[in-house]
Amino acid sequence: MKRKLIIVFPDDWLPFSPITLNLYDQLSKDWNVEILTFRNKRDPWGLDQSRQLRLVKTWNLVERVLDFVDKGFKFVLGRTLQLRRRFRAIQIISVASRMKAHIWVTVDTHAAWALQKIGRSVHLVSLELYDRDPFVSKLKAEKLRSVLIQSKTRLVSLSPHVIDPVFVVQNAPVFPGPQTGNKWNERSGLVMSGSCIPEFGLNIVLKWFRQNTTEKLAFHGTVPSSDELLIRSEFSNELTRGNLSLSLDYMGSKQLLEYLHQFRVGFCFYDLRFEDMNQFNFWMAPSGKLFHYFAAGVPVIATDLPGLQVVREYNTGVLIRDDDPRTIRAAIEHIQANYDEMVQNCYRAAAEFSFDRALEPFREYLLTGEKPSQN
Repeated sequence: MKRKLIIVFPDDWLPFSPITLNLYDQLSKDWNVEILTFRNKRDPWGLDQSRQLRLVKTWNLVERVLDFVDKGFKFVLGRTLQLRRRFRAIQIISVASRMKAHIWVTVDTHAAWALQKIGRSVHLVSLELYDRDPFVSKLKAEKLRSVLIQSKTRLVSLSPHVIDPVFVVQNAPVFPGPQTGNKWNERSGLVMSGSCIPEFGLNIVLKWFRQNTTEKLAFHGTVPSSDELLIRSEFSNELTRGNLSLSLDYMGSKQLLEYLHQFRVGFCFYDLRFEDMNQFNFWMAPSGKLFHYFAAGVPVIATDLPGLQVVREYNTGVLIRDDDPRTIRAAIEHIQANYDEMVQNCYRAAAEFSFDRALEPFREYLLTGEKPSQN
């Protein structure tokens, strides 16, 4: 009989956390895995019923109040993120204290802190490292069993203590292999996938498209309702002609890669003009959408930040430092002139960072208890 392993994902957007879903799928080969997470207050997104989930109801009244404060009084009270995380940590303590497992894996600091409060020994998957995160100081980082993180540089913000072992794992899909038959020559258009929100470059892409409406552009993923209304109003002609498309239905990783195959270039931006974006967490974090573009063989145009240097290292696209539409046009032309090479480089990067390959040392550590020599 397989031993029990519980993954704690302390938010209500599990379908949009590929690394958590990939952890479940890969670790299920050796353990009886269950995910403890929060039920989305609007829509469960048709979660794959093949995965074992323990869904916690959010405190709706609390969530509504926080949403109201966050939207209506942001200029006075600031973001409510940390308060929301605190309430969810309390809920995790209540539910997890009644659950038993041989291994606990938690996503981010507030979930790890919650489990440490009830005496659980945890492995931490560190995805978000916010400035002034109160849970970092509360967390007993030196007692963590291990840490999975996107780069060892990010450990500086997690703890001054030596953490061992550390496993570097990207928020990347399992690479299924390259598209066969040089079919990328049939591709057309550009795509912005994932969280299509202003903080992640929606305004940058729209600014470019306003001057290039004859191009083919697609948005896939989540678009805020107010921005969707603006897009449908301002670009109604382009939507009718098919130059612009909005694909807002949820797609699993395999379906997403098949969808991305049709496009020649992908956008991956961080808009640092937003105060919440101009912090260490985003400067140093490789973007999950970046690795999905790689796995689909789609070269990228991305913001020139330390966390996105993989684009330069593998020559998988162009990094830019401003949002001038002329800069984006020049980047597109450079990619077009070197397209076959960049497609192959995308596949090379996707193979290097493939989730199953990167996770293998961690999986072996869980199985044997032996720390990898490189750590």
